[in-house]
Amino acid sequence: MSSTLTSPYSKTSNANPTKRASELLALDDTKQLAIAIAEAAVEEIRTNRVFAERVRTFYQQIATAPVRQKAPKNEKKEVKVVPIKKIEGREINPAAPLDPYFLLEAYGSAQLPVVLDRFSRQKLLEAVDIIAARTPGEKLKNSSKATRENVIQFILDHVK
Repeated sequence: MSSTLTSPYSKTSNANPTKRASELLALDDTKQLAIAIAEAAVEEIRTNRVFAERVRTFYQQIATAPVRQKAPKNEKKEVKVVPIKKIEGREINPAAPLDPYFLLEAYGSAQLPVVLDRFSRQKLLEAVDIIAARTPGEKLKNSSKATRENVIQFILDHVK
């Protein structure tokens, strides 16, 4: 047995000691194997000081290994939108109901999904009300349960 203590494990690697042991021993049930390894290790620690020290050394290596920071999931990149048309006397007023027809005219159909994505679900529902007022009979089904994405899709389907 080698006297050098090197652990392939670190908090930044994907090493899985139980899986490696499973492959070495040709055993399939890794949960059962993990228990068996722990039981054998406890018995070995009780009777073998060299093994006990190796376990301590691996433990310290693991405890002091740097932790890799994970990138946040679903981080939205800010996409710049540029008005394609200046409409005299009109501007986006956060206090006013959201007018999807104005947004379409100001930003165009290509940028409209990006613009709509910047608003809260509640604000988007205001736009649905404006669509319903302009086109009687067009309603968002189950608006109280509709997801933000469903609301945006309804607006896109009815404004273009």
